[in-house]
Amino acid sequence: MKENTKTRSQKAQAKKLFLEGKGVSYIATALSISRATVYAYKKADFELGIDWDELAYASAIDPEGTRLNEKEFLATLIREFEKALKELDTLEDHAQKLTLLNEYAKSYYRLKAPMKNDCKSAVLEATSKTIYTISQLALEADAKETLTFLAQNSDKIIESVLRK
Repeated sequence: MKENTKTRSQKAQAKKLFLEGKGVSYIATALSISRATVYAYKKADFELGIDWDELAYASAIDPEGTRLNEKEFLATLIREFEKALKELDTLEDHAQKLTLLNEYAKSYYRLKAPMKNDCKSAVLEATSKTIYTISQLALEADAKETLTFLAQNSDKIIESVLRK
């Protein structure tokens, strides 16, 4: 969906109303747009990784609003991951690499914690534990390629699992 300034403004208003708990019919009427347009806005954001339903749920269970908005979450996640990767490249000890990878997974989990009552957090926790367990087994077997692969791709693995 190609967006102009008016469309971006309407989409932002629609999203704000949705996150306040307003229904699609209400939003469509309030903004003088069709219900299909509201759904199109939701779908466009969803394809960018922004799930209005999930954000609305997080707002509903956290009366002060979501602790981190989507942009803050992504910026923090990327910053932490880049920091961890730089540290991993300088380490020769695979046990230390594993420890840093585990810290990254914990950071990721803490950022997602406001949504811990949903299914995605259970999947995230299981995925993080799986990556950690595989890393432990690789460390015991001195499988350096596996450790390197997990260190370089853990974020992609988690992201892929959460999308499915």
